[in-house]
Amino acid sequence: MAIDSRVASAVFQRLQSSPFIRRHQRQIDRLKESSPDEIAEWQSTRLKSLFPRWQRHVQHYESPLYTGEPGSWPVLRKEDVRLSPDAFRDRRVPSRFVTTGGTRGRPLPIYISWSSLFTEWAHVGAAWREGGVELADPKITFRSSSLGGGFSDKPIFYQRTYNHFVVSPFHLNDATFQSLLTQIDGFWPRAIWGYPSAIQVFAKWVERTGGQPALSRIQAVLLGSEGLRSGQRELFTQVFDCKVVSWYGQSEKVVFAVGCPGDESIYHVVPTYGIAEKVGPSIIGTGFTNAAMPLVRYDTEDGAQQFSSVRCKLCGSPFMSIAGIAGRWDQSLLYGVDNEPISTTALNAHFPLLATVDRLQYRQEEAGHATLLLYSSDGISSIRLAALRDAINRHVGDRLRIEVQCATPADFLSGRGKIKLLDQRYNPSPGVTPGLSE
Repeated sequence: MAIDSRVASAVFQRLQSSPFIRRHQRQIDRLKESSPDEIAEWQSTRLKSLFPRWQRHVQHYESPLYTGEPGSWPVLRKEDVRLSPDAFRDRRVPSRFVTTGGTRGRPLPIYISWSSLFTEWAHVGAAWREGGVELADPKITFRSSSLGGGFSDKPIFYQRTYNHFVVSPFHLNDATFQSLLTQIDGFWPRAIWGYPSAIQVFAKWVERTGGQPALSRIQAVLLGSEGLRSGQRELFTQVFDCKVVSWYGQSEKVVFAVGCPGDESIYHVVPTYGIAEKVGPSIIGTGFTNAAMPLVRYDTEDGAQQFSSVRCKLCGSPFMSIAGIAGRWDQSLLYGVDNEPISTTALNAHFPLLATVDRLQYRQEEAGHATLLLYSSDGISSIRLAALRDAINRHVGDRLRIEVQCATPADFLSGRGKIKLLDQRYNPSPGVTPGLSE
């Protein structure tokens, strides 16, 4: 449900200066001055204070398996949560219900506490401060809007709530960028925020068209929801002459990590958000911030090449380092009617209508058109299919039309027998895709 913009604006303005956010940020700053051992002890104490409450009020944690040291507790699989979400819910905590967009082809229902809005922005704000940007600063944003009705009829709009001009990630073309520069005249943005794949297209356009005075006060490019590809950090640094800040997280809210300024492949885990472990190749997280649905030793299904608990030799951070993250946050692309690149991340909206869907997959065979295949063991009514089709197309706008169809489990398998979010069968001719390297 869309939030009234005036109410949301008032909430966000109060949120930015709230004592709750300031308290979180002060705690992060204090831990930055601690040793790795002191940070580990702080996290252990934090978990010991929270877990008894979870055991009393969350059905799943009543199990005798949750005795002894936390390292001996079972690893929680996404499928366990997907099949029985209410078993992980604390019903006393006010929350909102969403679904993940299913980056692995399986949507996940999640309950998110309203209070975690504050903690989430406290951590995002701490990341932005690494680039000299405050939450209230004017921004240009290249990502799906979290408020309002989507991009059905306006590829650019000003959103007072976040003090930013939002640019549709579905309309990445020369006409949109030229219109943006006209609209931000006198706005003087201090940051560009969004998906790396979308900002890359804009950066290539700026590089091609020459210096843009309206962008002269940019302090940082702020990157989330996707991992960085090789060369993107250098591109943004050179074109916008600013710092680049990236961070890693999940809708499940178990691990939050900020990119190391010395190496784009390294991320430092912010300890106040949750505990990160490496079990086999997987990143395992225990979140501190979502009281409505606390997940303990949850397998993020993301992999990492290396974990390190020693102080970073590149930037001096005492926070745990994760190197070589790989998994859900790739930069898979669909293409709009004029071959505009559209990241699947932009389609990763939290549609409640997907709550009972077992599997999903986007398939594209021609520019400007894609099909969303859905499978549910309980079946999907024609009314629900139509409602989902309308919701997705309102979200996307007019550059990509999406049909919605029922499918069987066999329809989702790749040649290697794996399920993937995007089955891309269309390849644009060389040179026709705006802003991407050849």
